[in-house]
Amino acid sequence: MTRRIEHRSTSHRPARHIHAALVDPDYLRARLTELGGDVAELVSHSATEEGVHFRTRQRIPDRDLPAVLRPVLPGSTLLERSETWRERESEHFAGEVAAMLRGIPGSTTASLWLRDLEEHHTEHAEPTAGVPESGKRPAVSEFLLQGEIAVKLPLLADKPEELLERWMRTLIEQECEFTHRWLSGIR
Repeated sequence: MTRRIEHRSTSHRPARHIHAALVDPDYLRARLTELGGDVAELVSHSATEEGVHFRTRQRIPDRDLPAVLRPVLPGSTLLERSETWRERESEHFAGEVAAMLRGIPGSTTASLWLRDLEEHHTEHAEPTAGVPESGKRPAVSEFLLQGEIAVKLPLLADKPEELLERWMRTLIEQECEFTHRWLSGIR
């Protein structure tokens, strides 16, 4: 069975600033330290002209797993994640993420988009940090994740996908909140 997952959020920060944080090794390590449990590791990170690719590993504490899955899983569960980002055009970034929970037969794959939605002119506004002097600044940027969760535990029907979707949504929201704090300088 597969289950669709989608997350959409907006920010008053330019997509370029958010992207810079999302692929920054220091940001990734800090996010993993805060949200990654007792095993949290930036396994690899590489940046080339084509884009940025990184892999992370974090332990999912048993208390955070859906109760119906705990008896099925052998010990603690590790989330292995691979993420790639590239700039498609100015202020528009695209990516892919693939994740698997060690011990659960299945995977999660998703496409990622981060882009500025619109620009407006601020002729008389005073320059602020991160705003180009030309007077143009993005009013809002958007982050979109669309993907699928697939779990192969036939005796539990579609319950694992439903429960993992709920858990993944919580993790995505926690990561978005962490990113907001990081960009605001709250560490």
